[in-house]
Amino acid sequence: LVTMRVSPPSTRYSDEESLRAYYTQVFERLEATPGVVSVAMNNLLPMAGGNLGMLYNVDGSPLPDGSVRPRANARTISPGYFRAMGIPVLRGRELAASDTDDGPIVVNETMAGHMVPDGDVIGKRIGGFFGDAMFTVIGVVADVHQHGLDLEPRPEMYFSFYSWTNASNYLLIRTSRDASQQIAPFQRVVWSVDEDVPVSRVRTMEDVIGISVADSRFLAQLLAGFAALALVLGAIGVYGVLSYAVSQRTREIGVRMALGAAQGAVMRSALGKGLGLVAGGVVVGILGAVAASRLLSGFLYGVSATDPLTFGAVSLFLMLVALVASFIPARRASRIDPVEALRLE
Repeated sequence: LVTMRVSPPSTRYSDEESLRAYYTQVFERLEATPGVVSVAMNNLLPMAGGNLGMLYNVDGSPLPDGSVRPRANARTISPGYFRAMGIPVLRGRELAASDTDDGPIVVNETMAGHMVPDGDVIGKRIGGFFGDAMFTVIGVVADVHQHGLDLEPRPEMYFSFYSWTNASNYLLIRTSRDASQQIAPFQRVVWSVDEDVPVSRVRTMEDVIGISVADSRFLAQLLAGFAALALVLGAIGVYGVLSYAVSQRTREIGVRMALGAAQGAVMRSALGKGLGLVAGGVVVGILGAVAASRLLSGFLYGVSATDPLTFGAVSLFLMLVALVASFIPARRASRIDPVEALRLE
């Protein structure tokens, strides 16, 4: 998905008719470009900043005395926007080119829940932001993280570009080809309509999301680096302590072998003691990590601060280190000549 901001100058596009004619030509030429699946636009690109909040009224639902009118974020979109962005339409339908002045609007699921408890808002009329104009809700779409992956979706309403025409808009071009390789060709297509119209912020939607999470991603990578270093140091420490502890029992193991102890029994004894020590440490470590994980919850998205897979993988890794650390010296000690062990005693 390629995105770009197009800003027709007011000196040449001073009214709604000229703006609509310009964007219609841009759409037609982009849609005729090989590899283009769909074209749409909106006035505020998700994850790119910018917001327009408006107070609204629901027709037939008067507010109690002293209460504050509800607020929703407003966005202007072209027909086909939800399809191009991959936003599911949950109920009703999308906006169409025929939806003009005082026409239909679409709301997101959060706003539908705020309007009525059961979210069944199809046919409801809202207004209070454009004088006496009222708009009929024709569809409900899924929530979108417009302002950041770590922020909860807010109530939003989508107006048709043909009922609320903006000069500057973001073009959204979905292509079946490598989006990063289509940026320059798409720019040329836009300029073929009018080469004097500024085109800015040209990037793929993946880049837009990447920029919005850059700070959080850097912090996560930094913490991951320190965590990996701590895990390596912990593994070295566990290996060194257990290996030394088992090697100190070399003479004991030799004597036990001389007195008839089986090699397997000696190995199990050494491994059992080593794994038992590390298992106790892992339990204490998990409890401490769970207590401290609340500090990280604000930096995580799509994963719990107490992710079982992460805790299980680290615990298993340390247990494997303990197994190797106990096995190698125990195996070496179990192969000692019993006569040599007795001679040393």
